[in-house]
Amino acid sequence: MSDATAAHRPVTLITGGSSGIGLATAHALARKGHRLALVARSAQPLADAKRDIEAATGSKVLTIEADMGDPAWEGAILHAITDRFGRLDHIVHAAGYAPLASLEETTHALLREVFLVNTLGPIELTRRATDVFKSQHKKDPAWSGSVVTISSYASADPFPGFLAYAGSKAAVNVMTRVLADELAPIGVRAYSVAPAAVETPLLRGLFDEDTVPAEACLDPSDVADLVVRCLEGSSTLASGDTAFIKRTEAGVQITDAPI
Repeated sequence: MSDATAAHRPVTLITGGSSGIGLATAHALARKGHRLALVARSAQPLADAKRDIEAATGSKVLTIEADMGDPAWEGAILHAITDRFGRLDHIVHAAGYAPLASLEETTHALLREVFLVNTLGPIELTRRATDVFKSQHKKDPAWSGSVVTISSYASADPFPGFLAYAGSKAAVNVMTRVLADELAPIGVRAYSVAPAAVETPLLRGLFDEDTVPAEACLDPSDVADLVVRCLEGSSTLASGDTAFIKRTEAGVQITDAPI
């Protein structure tokens, strides 16, 4: 592939890109030719993800070690991406923090950390990326991009103990509606994807299989497939929508409201 051809391949930023839904989405997009910027807190999982994706697909991967709970990183992340690739087309906010805590255990510090990672971080990163999006749209009015934020079924049907987590994800759904309106003039679509239980390390750090059986869980690739369709504009969702996705006896079910 020539340098000129590579320069026009879309660039997608994925937070939480070294595991779970973020990693599954990275693999799916790499197979479609996207160049990727993966953000996560730990260096070794990022290095493993980069090695595996590049070996399997040949797609170029930039890795950035950063904590999405620290807003100071946002500007540096975008600078690294535009410096490496010269553009940014899509953002997938897949980083998440989901502690189980009763009302009595939900301290101000816990609330702050949960909302920083799940809600405020995505808002700030998207806000900063808007300048890049505007520049690309000005150069090419036909250009379009997207922002997909991983929400949760818990935003509508939470477990006890998910006060902070469910609240932060419900805020994501509202945020998405606002982003859809504000970003539409520059060609950017916004979606929330709200999965029920997904077989990931995050889930198993909270619930064992007696509580949440494996057969009731989505595979990360199920969610990644929907995320990719949102980015491509090939889903039935309208910009601003939240898609609720879960596994049922009949298979994977996607709706615009929890059932």
